[in-house]
Amino acid sequence: MLRHVGFSSVSELKHFVLSKIPAHIYYSCALYQHPKAKMGQKGFLGADLVFDIDADHLPAKCRVKHDRWFCLTCGMTGLGVKPERCPACRGKKIKALTWFCEECLSLAKEHTVKLVDFLQEDFGFSSKNVKIVFSGHRGYHVHVAIKEVQKLNADERREIVDYVMGNNLKVNPFTFGIIQQGWRKRIAEEIATLLNDNKLLKELKIPKNTLKSLIQNREIILKTLKKGTLPRLKWVGEGMWQKIISFAVQRRRVLVDGVVTVDLHRLIRLPGSLHGKTGFKVTVVSNLESFDPFVDAPVFREGFLKVKVSHFPGITLLGKKYPPAHNTVLTVPKALGVLLVLKGVGEVVRVG
Repeated sequence: MLRHVGFSSVSELKHFVLSKIPAHIYYSCALYQHPKAKMGQKGFLGADLVFDIDADHLPAKCRVKHDRWFCLTCGMTGLGVKPERCPACRGKKIKALTWFCEECLSLAKEHTVKLVDFLQEDFGFSSKNVKIVFSGHRGYHVHVAIKEVQKLNADERREIVDYVMGNNLKVNPFTFGIIQQGWRKRIAEEIATLLNDNKLLKELKIPKNTLKSLIQNREIILKTLKKGTLPRLKWVGEGMWQKIISFAVQRRRVLVDGVVTVDLHRLIRLPGSLHGKTGFKVTVVSNLESFDPFVDAPVFREGFLKVKVSHFPGITLLGKKYPPAHNTVLTVPKALGVLLVLKGVGEVVRVG
């Protein structure tokens, strides 16, 4: 890895990239007086506020379908998250093959939408100061690059992380307070949604008497909630309300990689570069709602590759669905061929 590199112009950067052809390109979220100097001599000026939302940190159920692990000691394989030890031989030498699909990236997009809402509604950042970037792989980066945040220290950034993740929230259901803003507003909205969705209520896994009481007193609850409190009901005491509030927080919290945000010297992928594990473009997203990473981010759109595939979980790419394939040779569009090779599950046989 080449570090401590700086450029005086975009053309200089382009020339450098074309001469080196790196698999990955990162830049620092920090601002320095002397970017090319060693760390202790750079002259730290501040750092952009950066968030990383990655499918690896989300409860994506699809991982048991497309992620796979291999024990390098005994050869055992399995689906889902890589275990710390092989269930068969107890060895620790385990290789993981992570994949991505519409389901896990849709979940990453949902969390990105929630994060942007927090940044704009609760912290007051304007939409022009919040930049969303598709990482090129399994998630999104959100950047805030204004002077007001560049002076924040690590502890202050940790507080922001804790806030959007809903960490250490303490809400008394009987002295709920103003619900026009912040977490109280979000919790109140979720409780209202919960009470109007019997299917969602059942996800709480609460006793039948409690469920019946919530349904029968729905209007009373919503009325008192508007006044900033929750009612004491038969079968619904403080403990049950705390469980419901916790459920609401879980639905509205944003799961970010807090280490990224707190790190004042973090390296983050350069927008416009290619991701070395997919061949997808690290893409600045202007309209998150309409953005489709499997349509908008692939770069190699012309030609075909003949690829020997070991394990391909399947994917929908550029509007076409490709089924799973194992230990076979496939002729596929170049975008998919590049993806298979970079993910380590394919080997080029012939360029078409």
